[in-house]
Amino acid sequence: MNTKRCGMKKTSPFLLLIFLFLSQSTFAQNLLSPNLIPKTPEEIILGQVPWSPINHPEIKWYVMETPHFLIYFDKRKHTDIAKDVAKIAEGCYGPITKRLGHEPEAKTHIIILDTDDYANGFADSTNQRIIIWLTHMDISLRGTHKWLETVIPHEFTHIVHLDIMSGLPRRLVKVFGPGFFRPSEFVPNWFIEGLAQDTSEVGEGEYWDSHRDMLLRSATLEDKLLTYNRMGIYGKNGLGNELVYNQGYSLVKYLKKKHGEEGIASILEGKGHNYLSLKRNMYYRVKDTPRWVYKEWKEDLEKKYKEETEDITPDENVEDLVSWGWSDRHPAFSPIKNEVAFVSNKGQDYERLGLYLLDLDSKRHKRLARNINPDPSFSYDGQRLVYSKNRLNWRGSRLGDIYIIDWTRVNKKRRLTRGMRAKEPHLSPDGRSIIFVKNEEGRTNICLLDLETEEIRYLTKNEDYTQYFTPRFSPNGERIVFSRFKDGQRDLYLMSADGSGIMSLTNDKADDRNPSWSGDGKKIIFSSDRTGIFNIYELNLEPKKVRQLTNVIGGAFEPSYSSGGRRIVFSSYSADGYDIKLLEREETKDETEKGGKGERGKFSDSPIRQFPASFSNSNPKEEKEYPVRKYRPRIRPILWMPLGLSVIGYAQDVMGKHIFESAIGYAGDGGVSGYAYYLNRQFFPNILIGGYDYSLIYTNYIEGPNQNNLNDDYWERRRGGVIGAGFPLIPVGYLILKYEAYFVDDLDTDRDINPPNLPDDGHIATSGASLLHYQIKPTLDMDINPQGRRVVLSYDLADESYGSDFNFNKYYLDWQEYIPLYKRHTLALRAMGGFSKGHNLPQGAFLLGGMENLRGYGHNSFRGDKMGFWSAEYRFPILRDMGKKFSFFYFDRLYGMLFVDSGNAWFQGKLAMGDFDTDAGAGVRLRSFIFYHIPLNMELSLAHGFDDYEDVRPWLGMAVVF
Repeated sequence: MNTKRCGMKKTSPFLLLIFLFLSQSTFAQNLLSPNLIPKTPEEIILGQVPWSPINHPEIKWYVMETPHFLIYFDKRKHTDIAKDVAKIAEGCYGPITKRLGHEPEAKTHIIILDTDDYANGFADSTNQRIIIWLTHMDISLRGTHKWLETVIPHEFTHIVHLDIMSGLPRRLVKVFGPGFFRPSEFVPNWFIEGLAQDTSEVGEGEYWDSHRDMLLRSATLEDKLLTYNRMGIYGKNGLGNELVYNQGYSLVKYLKKKHGEEGIASILEGKGHNYLSLKRNMYYRVKDTPRWVYKEWKEDLEKKYKEETEDITPDENVEDLVSWGWSDRHPAFSPIKNEVAFVSNKGQDYERLGLYLLDLDSKRHKRLARNINPDPSFSYDGQRLVYSKNRLNWRGSRLGDIYIIDWTRVNKKRRLTRGMRAKEPHLSPDGRSIIFVKNEEGRTNICLLDLETEEIRYLTKNEDYTQYFTPRFSPNGERIVFSRFKDGQRDLYLMSADGSGIMSLTNDKADDRNPSWSGDGKKIIFSSDRTGIFNIYELNLEPKKVRQLTNVIGGAFEPSYSSGGRRIVFSSYSADGYDIKLLEREETKDETEKGGKGERGKFSDSPIRQFPASFSNSNPKEEKEYPVRKYRPRIRPILWMPLGLSVIGYAQDVMGKHIFESAIGYAGDGGVSGYAYYLNRQFFPNILIGGYDYSLIYTNYIEGPNQNNLNDDYWERRRGGVIGAGFPLIPVGYLILKYEAYFVDDLDTDRDINPPNLPDDGHIATSGASLLHYQIKPTLDMDINPQGRRVVLSYDLADESYGSDFNFNKYYLDWQEYIPLYKRHTLALRAMGGFSKGHNLPQGAFLLGGMENLRGYGHNSFRGDKMGFWSAEYRFPILRDMGKKFSFFYFDRLYGMLFVDSGNAWFQGKLAMGDFDTDAGAGVRLRSFIFYHIPLNMELSLAHGFDDYEDVRPWLGMAVVF
């Protein structure tokens, strides 16, 4: 081996110290103002995500304890599911810990949720917990797998992997708490996720499926694989983030093939020592580097996929219809017009789908609905269109409901159900009922909704984890075709309209999905991976015969016949995602298979998927009963840590019902500052109790002359506490009620200040309310270039009856609007205003100046009992996808900004716009990551105040403000 390519560099200890400082930037306002300013009640409560899924007070939590796990569940609904989770978790414990060569010291917590129609799972190494949503994962970029058998081993692999450490790292975690930095967190995401997917193959859930092969094949052949650096982080659109998983899975498999299981084990063992670099660790353990392995892997893929697809001749009779976003899907032909309904994430980074109608003659389109599920379908008379959509209820749960667009009614769009947990609806030919899939407790069933009586009838009633998809009435309404996933196989089935007489149509080795009827009810088209590549097939029911209709290299899905059956519209996958295509059918001819030398080979010879022995069903006679008890919170320290001249601390229980946070530090002229709060998320609403002691600077408050013949800054000390309650007002926003009492005085008690500049001191006690409305569009750069709106409206009352030395009424509005222009160029507008009536401090009820608003002036340079402010900022991309890495810093995106701020605060009378102080400036915003996982958003700006003595004020912040 050429060892020159494996040369190593040590990570600088100085850079590590910088990392320790920057990673805790939550506690700093900016580098020029290191004072520990306490969080507001709004920041504290909303910082915990108010409608977080584990915050549902209606759930009565119980705990099932097994030898290695603590399983948290709703005893009223999920006792049997908790037993299944226990069996799967204990079954995978031995194989996973043996392969990774490590057993966690403490038991792992598993939290089971079914509050949303949402499928996901994640591992939290800080709290050594796994959170699992029961809804079966069925997304466009992955195949269908046994959900619990997939997600539990996957997330437990993360828990074990991230706990591997020894020597100094282990001692540091024991001293500072589990929230301290762990060696295995310093590796790229492709390795973390790839290892989890490969290791979770120990059960019957995970395997390399045709969807994963499709993504990798398309990216390889179209030269659009993620580079090695870009595989290390997320922060991409939905497709890009999935490629991190996908390529990581394949690359770890290649690494295992090259160095064997013992090589992977050696790399993992070494992570406890060489904890800052996977490159360094691989070199010393297996004499290899990740980049070299990546190069070899990429060359191997190119050779493999070229050979497998060399016999495929793409179809010539296919027309491109829609190529807007990366998820243009689920087309449906209108039975009466030359129109196609479909969903698209046009203009979106993630799979937020709009419903569109495309006229095939004029090529014009119109949007019918926003943010729906990918399941629209026409009625057979073409006058109505049904779909489902997930909506937030008052508890913060997102549940699927059925909607209808009826072109025969004045009120065309209607919501038919509420909280039904419904998806994939289809109207009966007579228009009196809708068939749909109902999700509940990780299981799905096919149900029938009577539109007149609104009664629901179950056509299937399975209590196992069988999954049903896309039920469709036949044109005469007598039969229903659907796909079903059971025991690792997804096939097509047929049943009578009353749910009786279920029979299989494709009881085979392939993944068969997306069935749709022909207009005469004699044929069914569907998508299948029987050649290793998903293509469109046609099934003739009498006689039963299958014919392949497409021949693609990527994948073909979700077909729909035109009214005459001569054309078929479908979704087609390429490296850029899903597009809508139109197939003009050729004359009928017998054709069973077309090209393709994938891993399955020809359908007739393809092997049945071979799974390892199921750890969930291996010993059904050995059912174990584990003790169950009511959940009782136990608060434990998560992290305490010295940071410069400060110390931070954090503690919580495993469910996040009780949260403590504190910080104390020395800030130079600001003296000693600190705060502590306790947040109770056990009830509705969230309850907050907190206290603080900090200092606040007023720039140039004290008029000269002094020893330098200049004005002096004034430091004010504030000591007090706050009690608050947070109420979600879904979907409007969030309401916070609070009571706050604090004492203000001069931090420099030895200074002699003469009137009229004499600041006031005393007790201030207020009650108040804040209404917050956040409507920020999810985008891949939303943290540095948001789109949408933020509004804060607040009122505070200070009164002697509260123990206050001052009486006043204070009103405040902050409106921020982020308007997308084009190609990620954004216009950010902000308007603030407020006034206070009554007895106010001479320091002012409102403060302006500094990085947060008037950037051309010093901190709190403007004071008064009235305030007005506006700002306009133009943001534009400079480098959209940097993909550069330096040491443990990854640089992702760089934006520029040009801005104008104008405002003032005053005490008496009215102020004209001409009396506002104005500044202008420019700056940059950088999105970066530290050690692949920790986001670091930096802002550097230079502002010139036109009425200031200084030419330019620089501001450097570790988090963007506006």
